[in-house]
Amino acid sequence: QARAMASTRGVVLGLVVALFSIIIFNTLTYRSLQVSLSHEERDHAHSYNLYTNKQLATRLSKAINIETISHEDRSKTDYAKFKELHRYLEATFPKCHSYLEREVVNEYSLLFTWRGHDPSLLPVMLAAHLDVVPPTADLDDVGADPRKNFSGWEHQPFSGDVDDEFIWGRGSMDDKLSVMGIMEAAENLLGEHHKPQRTLYIAFGHDEEIGGDHGAKKISELLQSRGVKLSLVLDEGLPILVGMFPGVSQPVASVGAAEKGFLSLELTVRAKGGHSSMPPAHSAIGILSQAIVNIENNPMPLSPDSALQLLDWVGREGPWWMRIVFSNMWLFKHPLLYALQKTPTFNALLRTTTAVTVIQGGVKANVLPTQARVIINHRIAPGNTVEQVIAHDRDAINDPEVEIRVMESLDPAPVSPSSSREFKTVQRATLQVFQDVLVVPGVMLANTDTRHYWSLTPNIFRFLPQAQTKEDLARFHGYNERISIENYAKIVDFYYHFIRLQYNQ
Repeated sequence: QARAMASTRGVVLGLVVALFSIIIFNTLTYRSLQVSLSHEERDHAHSYNLYTNKQLATRLSKAINIETISHEDRSKTDYAKFKELHRYLEATFPKCHSYLEREVVNEYSLLFTWRGHDPSLLPVMLAAHLDVVPPTADLDDVGADPRKNFSGWEHQPFSGDVDDEFIWGRGSMDDKLSVMGIMEAAENLLGEHHKPQRTLYIAFGHDEEIGGDHGAKKISELLQSRGVKLSLVLDEGLPILVGMFPGVSQPVASVGAAEKGFLSLELTVRAKGGHSSMPPAHSAIGILSQAIVNIENNPMPLSPDSALQLLDWVGREGPWWMRIVFSNMWLFKHPLLYALQKTPTFNALLRTTTAVTVIQGGVKANVLPTQARVIINHRIAPGNTVEQVIAHDRDAINDPEVEIRVMESLDPAPVSPSSSREFKTVQRATLQVFQDVLVVPGVMLANTDTRHYWSLTPNIFRFLPQAQTKEDLARFHGYNERISIENYAKIVDFYYHFIRLQYNQ
């Protein structure tokens, strides 16, 4: 018996030693995936140099002044403002309008073509959008004048105010800074007589904020009709996240290699109605309420692959405890996922989310409603499909009295490979300007114009290098949108370097 116990202890000890050996080996061989820059790149031998930071800020400010608001009800959109922005771009960037091919697509979108000297190479595309959301969430409903005084704003939404530190106004974060930044970089490079090796398309849609069907979609259809295929699309997207990853001191430049889909479902319950003094056991509102509870209590299973890729890239740069965890996901994956899904931010990265956004039912205190209605909005994680989410909700509701209608839907975008030359091009351009950041593949939670470019290339990345803290994220589509003068100048320089990287590829 003693011999057997000793043998068991020996086996256990051997297993423990083997376990720790594997953990230590994996940790020690867990290497960075960041690209290395040459001395020339690190020393910024070439950089944007046409205007000062303050001059760049003033030029962006004038674009912000032009109220290119997209309304869900397109009849409310003032399309003359888009023509005004076209004229401003033409006056501000004369070289781009002289030396690049310029096309107006579907009246209000713009497509520039900068011909490369090697037609055998697939072109690249830089994309952005000319439109902005209304200054307040209720503007579409009340038809308010966008020039009125908005009390929630420190600076009026279309003032384009420039103080000692920031450029203020709608479009300073989403997305006129991209439009102007791309054009500033191209104008500078044209002045230096540069010509890219591969052709560069610059695409500006005019209705991204309401789906892009009249803008980016038409640009894509035009390119497809010409048989164009692309090496890469770089559109607006995720920012440089500052202080959002515990244990990681460096800012994290999250490049959207994946983008969630969406699904809006309308659930309706109909009933006979009548006086509230003689109610049935369950009213239309009661039945619908149970359906909502069933859906909220039964979330979609985790679909974590894209989120885990982001964490893997970040984990390689973290402290020792982080490298131990992320280099040994075979051991720590399940407890890590259990912990992460408890926070709203990581839960949104890890699975298809469910949000009850609109509910209607009943008109009077003593009258039973004849109908109750709710809208459920899902953001669909890579790895799930629209059909899977519909089937999941139907099973969770499990009530034939609840009618389900699809209002709008889009499957998640194909995931672009982070091992590709194209991703490394984005990495390299970022690190040339923001040398202290980590560049990692991420998941775009919202939707962009890139949905219309899926058929043009497998390499679509969503990234705009504006440095944002957790508090800054609320400014997107919210009050007090702003970008720092210094950060905007670096965004211009980022596009400058990105375009230069097309010279020798």
